[in-house]
Amino acid sequence: MIDLCASRNRMARDLWAGHVQQLFHALALEDSWLAQEVAQSVAVFCQQQPYVPRHILSVLLARSFYVLGDEETAIRLLKHDAVHRVNFEAWLDILSVDVPFSTLYPFLSSRVLHPQHLTSVGTLWIVDLNAIRVTDADRHELIVFQTIRTLIEQISVVWKKSGGRGTLGIKGLYRWVPDPHDRKGINPYSTHIRDVLSQRAITNGWKYRPDVIFLGSQNRVPTA
Repeated sequence: MIDLCASRNRMARDLWAGHVQQLFHALALEDSWLAQEVAQSVAVFCQQQPYVPRHILSVLLARSFYVLGDEETAIRLLKHDAVHRVNFEAWLDILSVDVPFSTLYPFLSSRVLHPQHLTSVGTLWIVDLNAIRVTDADRHELIVFQTIRTLIEQISVVWKKSGGRGTLGIKGLYRWVPDPHDRKGINPYSTHIRDVLSQRAITNGWKYRPDVIFLGSQNRVPTA
């Protein structure tokens, strides 16, 4: 009997391996002794995901090389991708085996979480709440508070390497409050975010707590 499921899995794995090999060819990495192992492991990971956006493939490959001890190739992969080139050092900070990448993957692949450079503060990690679908029913205060807590706790690992030193940028918070037109209405939520980060700093034994800024609809950066 032909196992159709196994056959489809092999086809999907081979397809992803083909995409990876094309990228390796562009960077002249085919002869790297790690290339075949990395290609297969990333292909298996991609096969298991319901959707893998193109921009995240370079990060997956870079992490594989990084955890295997080849930081130089990891940097080359990040710099080759126009999406990651500008903030490649921020990406490099989260590639360590000590950072639970599987926790970050859903946020990175959906662009809820990504690094960005602002002239006023330098490189920071952005949490884009606009990328998360919110219904009117979701805007209940308790639901919003719990959702924000869970989200911030999970993404806080991006500051593990720096011991909490860095900046979190929150975009789209106004959409999540009961009255989006009430500017003062975000104050309890902004305080909550700082409190969650302070708790993470204590729990993780960090010397610092990440700073927080809030990005408004007119590119305003309210201080926090």
